[in-house]
Amino acid sequence: MKRLMVGVAATFVAATTQAATIETVTPSKAEVTACSGSLGEKGSVREGFTIEPWLSQAGDIRGVTVGPGGPFGTDLYVYNRTQQAVLRVTGKESAQVFAAGFGTGTGRIVFDPSGEFGGDMFVAGVIDMAGPDDPIYRVSSSGSTGVFFQSTNSDLDLLMKGLSFGKGTGFGDYLYIMDAEHQCLQRLTANAERVPFGSGVVAGSWEDDMVITTGGTFGNHAYMTDGMHGRLLRMSPAGTTTEFASMQGAISLAIGQGSFGEDLYVGTVFGDVYQVDSRGNASLFAWGFGNHSPEGNFRGIDIAGDTMWLTSDTGVLYRVTPIPEPSTLALLTAGIIGLLLCVLRRRKQTIKF
Repeated sequence: MKRLMVGVAATFVAATTQAATIETVTPSKAEVTACSGSLGEKGSVREGFTIEPWLSQAGDIRGVTVGPGGPFGTDLYVYNRTQQAVLRVTGKESAQVFAAGFGTGTGRIVFDPSGEFGGDMFVAGVIDMAGPDDPIYRVSSSGSTGVFFQSTNSDLDLLMKGLSFGKGTGFGDYLYIMDAEHQCLQRLTANAERVPFGSGVVAGSWEDDMVITTGGTFGNHAYMTDGMHGRLLRMSPAGTTTEFASMQGAISLAIGQGSFGEDLYVGTVFGDVYQVDSRGNASLFAWGFGNHSPEGNFRGIDIAGDTMWLTSDTGVLYRVTPIPEPSTLALLTAGIIGLLLCVLRRRKQTIKF
């Protein structure tokens, strides 16, 4: 089996498995304008999209999730590891501390979609590698924070990895977390009772992420990164885990929608994002944002509508949006011109009377 190798000079070499391929892409697409200070990195995104720095912080930005509406609104929520706080992003370069009092780990953020868990926010990945401080925090819409679940040394050391709700279907409405120590998922009830679920979750990095899909081309599965072993894993609702694709340094996941299609998007420690189809074939979507080391970029990724959000541990939140096609721009321009002509015509008729 060949692995995807990414060098310091951003040379991308195709990798293959029996069921999946990784497509080599030459970085020659839309450039991000270099900015001063912490926004001084340069990178590229696939043709048809544009990427821009949206928020800079003097710290380590990790998990990112768009609010579900209701009392949380539809603002963006970002975990800042340096501040040990969840930030609420309300606009470009506009963010406020929403909740505080967390630890220093990855800070994955998810919302309860069913109401079984009170419709609250849950934050995990706050790790003390020696244990026992491996809590999942529960955050209300007012920002009040408390520990929902906490492991112990003898219980679930090195537990806190990807965090995802089952969203009904085969995984139910439970909250799931990756447990590489016991090579399974842990399924949590609304009362914080845990039950081991499935097998084969052999992931070596505590940065890993997970999403559970509910249908479409990806079916109903749990997809997990295993950055240390250079792959993506897939678990069925029956608990069986298989290797889905080869992906070096994968640490964050999101399912596309809108202009991003239904593919899986994977962020890596090298500051790159890959688009992966339902057969495990991957192609480069965005690249050149990391320093190509284990402390690289893209710790968090989320997609809502026609917008992708990427967080970087260099302190930058990026926004990716589609560029309107020329025909769409032409129609839009024609519509605006037509509207202006109507306004001018009415003004002239008013003057005559």
